[in-house]
Amino acid sequence: MRAFFVQLFLTITLSNYILLYVYDNYYIPHLGESHFNSVVERLSQLSDDIQSKVNKLDVVEEEHLNQWSQEVDLPIHWQALDEPGINSAVVGELMVVNGTIDYNAEYGPTAYIKVTDKKAIAIGPIQDMFEISTTEQPEYIGLFLLVNSAIFVLFYLFFSKKAALLERAADEILQGGRVSEFELATATELRGVGKRIGQFGSYIRELEYQNQQIIEEQRDLMHAVAHELRSPIARFSFALELLSSDLSDKSQKLLTELHESIDELEELIREILNYSRLTNGKVELHYEKLDIVKLIQPLLERMRSLYPGTQFKLDCSQSRTDMEADERLLSRAAINVIRNAARFAKSTVVVTVTDNKNDLVITIDDDGMGIPPGKRERIFEAFTRLDPSRSRDSGGVGLGLAIVKRIIDKHQGRIRCAESPDGGARFELFLPYNKP
Repeated sequence: MRAFFVQLFLTITLSNYILLYVYDNYYIPHLGESHFNSVVERLSQLSDDIQSKVNKLDVVEEEHLNQWSQEVDLPIHWQALDEPGINSAVVGELMVVNGTIDYNAEYGPTAYIKVTDKKAIAIGPIQDMFEISTTEQPEYIGLFLLVNSAIFVLFYLFFSKKAALLERAADEILQGGRVSEFELATATELRGVGKRIGQFGSYIRELEYQNQQIIEEQRDLMHAVAHELRSPIARFSFALELLSSDLSDKSQKLLTELHESIDELEELIREILNYSRLTNGKVELHYEKLDIVKLIQPLLERMRSLYPGTQFKLDCSQSRTDMEADERLLSRAAINVIRNAARFAKSTVVVTVTDNKNDLVITIDDDGMGIPPGKRERIFEAFTRLDPSRSRDSGGVGLGLAIVKRIIDKHQGRIRCAESPDGGARFELFLPYNKP
């Protein structure tokens, strides 16, 4: 990167030096010659005109000179021929002829018309072509801006081409692809950046590989532990059944609590195994045509029996209800979301079926406490509990919504959480009508 800016600086400096040199040594002399010729021609013409006017007058007054000066926009004044400032060669020439031009006058070319042997009329001087420095001349400023703009445009195009190469490399890394270090090396001016992007890509791939290994090991461990726990839990449950006949009432109560705890463990194991299968891609979808209303209505009936104090409503009047999906998995996803809404609803859960272009949308609203905006994405992570109010006391093992997201993802749909108009949480499930 440093080399690039050094090249840019040297190019601009050298270009401006060449521009100034050519301007001063070639362009200005050419203009000066043209200017000198035009000055000579103008002074000759003015001399003839003033001489003609002088010949028509008996006496030339100061007011005549002022009038002629205004007409030609040049100084016209009396010049004594015996003054020290006038060129002696010019004075000698005026003794022979009536008019001459002093090309080397101090303030610029000046014409003289002899009136008497003691005085003449001076016309001029016509000043030099440029009275200001080269760098302040409009022509030079215009050339300066043009040349430097062209340099910056060329460097920008060149730099953009190299930068585009690095952008493509970065995009490849973001998409999980590999970057050609040879291709990056062609970006000579940005070689250091290109080299680091290549190293960064290798580092990212190594991290992805390590993370994938860790995730797979954790999944295998979770799956193995869940399987291994089933056998001792089954033996434990069988032993409790054998003990149940000869126990006192107090012991029977304790035994019931133990059975409930075993049931929770078995539910946790089932959920872990289901989540593991969905996450590892070991579950294949079996698409079939189904009616979403016929799928949801039995689920709501089950919820009414489990939560008799909560009203469950279904509204599907504004949508087609037929679709293609895996009925078993979609039923599992729907019951998980509805059950989650029922756990936290104060009195009402509303299920609405609508459509959104090519998607069928299932919306579940409750009138509970809702979910804070900053935590709405986290609830789809495994074993996530947002606060004590959504703890195990309300039921579940923390995998329900994570399983729902995996099922919806497998159908190439999407799920999102928002605020319900009823004040609680709203879950929206977007599912394609047809098999992708």
